[in-house]
Amino acid sequence: MTRYFFDIRDRGGLVSDEEGVVFEAIMAAVSEARASANDLRNQRANNFEQANSDGLRIELRADGRLISIFPVFETFSFTVPAKIAANDQVSTVTKLI
Repeated sequence: MTRYFFDIRDRGGLVSDEEGVVFEAIMAAVSEARASANDLRNQRANNFEQANSDGLRIELRADGRLISIFPVFETFSFTVPAKIAANDQVSTVTKLI
């Protein structure tokens, strides 16, 4: 099991997740990051232009390295690095969120 961290970044800086959450598989952490990005989008929907121009995003990291970035106001797909996908037995490397 791995501890994943969900940092929040915008042009103003970084708010680091110091606690993190333990998940058995990376796709569970990806789902959590996506839900966090959706929550932030909903919270800031009234000020879309400001939040979008700030580049607001969730940065998912584990084991001291960045796994992926989840922009709050963009449509995106998530790519699981092949080495991680093999460890988590993900059937396809690219997952559409």
